[in-house]
Parts: sequence; structure tokens; C-alpha cells
Amino acid sequence: SGDVGLVREALRERSNLRRNAPHLVDALGFICPVYRWFDGPYYFAGLKAYDVLAGASAFPGSSALSRNTTLTQVPDLRRSDLHGSIKYYDGQFDDARLALTIARTALDHGATVVNYVRALRFSYAGGRVAGAVVRDEETGRAYEVRAKAVVNATGIFVDDLRKRDDPGCAPVLSHSRGSHVVFARGVFRGNDALLVPKTRDG
Repeated sequence: SGDVGLVREALRERSNLRRNAPHLVDALGFICPVYRWFDGPYYFAGLKAYDVLAGASAFPGSSALSRNTTLTQVPDLRRSDLHGSIKYYDGQFDDARLALTIARTALDHGATVVNYVRALRFSYAGGRVAGAVVRDEETGRAYEVRAKAVVNATGIFVDDLRKRDDPGCAPVLSHSRGSHVVFARGVFRGNDALLVPKTRDG
């Protein structure tokens, strides 16, 4: 979508995650098959730009693979018209274990960490958000929590939470147009993911 700054930030955070939690973050190879000769240079240039934006990275760079090497790595690809592929690497991490690791680190630094707690509404002081009324989902009891700083780290729900503070606020999140499809191991032979940049139906 042309948001170069966002991509650069995401790539640097990817490297930070690998450096800080190498036991939870792996490099996963993605194979982008090339069925039209002119797609090869196009995809290669785009993924090399991705490498440049990543800067000094803990992940391997992109490379062009021959037809035979491509079929060795992903034997179940359609062979007719296959010219080769472009391989790049991205990060794969265990999000549940990472969340627990972050929570334990926060505890080590004096934080109070709770789970199964839902934010019901914000608390205000001097016209600013200064905490929240929360409910323990296991006991049903509600509490008011005060804080010097409140961080909205709700991922895809970031705009939903912002609207609780300001119903007329403009969205800050734009949703991705891609899809991730996960198959059981053994459906495709090989250890790499497959990137399909275009489909006939869009």
C-alpha cells in the first residue's frame, strides 16, 4: 500500500523479537513461484527492497532459485510453465509463549499482571484517561485500576477501544488484504511456506 515507514518499522521489530527471544522466533522460508518469466525480476526486485528496508537483519536475504531447486524445496508445485522462484525469509513466532514471556518480564520489573480481566470503561482525571474499570471474568467482580499511563495494545481491536474514549474518532487501523492458510504438515512436502501473490479470482 506504499506505507514504507510502517514496513520498515515492522521489519525492525521482527529483528528485535528474534534478538530478544531467539528461543521463540524462527526464520521461515517463503517460496514465491514464477510461472511467467517477467514476474521473476518483478518479484525479486520487490523482495530485495524488503531486504533493504530490513537493514542489518537477523534474517537471511532473498534469493532467486532455479526451477530444479524450487521443485526440490516444494515438490508439489505445478510443474508446467514453472520457471523458478524467489525465496525470502520472514519471522515465525510462538505468540502464546511470547505473551507469557513478556508477562513474566513485566513481573520481574514490578508490574502487576492479570489475566481473564475485561476492560469495561475508562476512568478519567483532568479530562484524560487515567485508568479503567475492569471485571475479573472468573469471579465477576469489578475493580477500578488507576495508572499514570494507559497503553492501547489491543491489536486488531485498537479502534474498538479508542471509540470507547471518543466515539467519533477516525480509525487508525487498515486491515490487510492477504490471507494466511495453514495446512497440516504433510499436505505439502517441504519445510517452506508458499507465497501466492496473485490469484485468478483476486
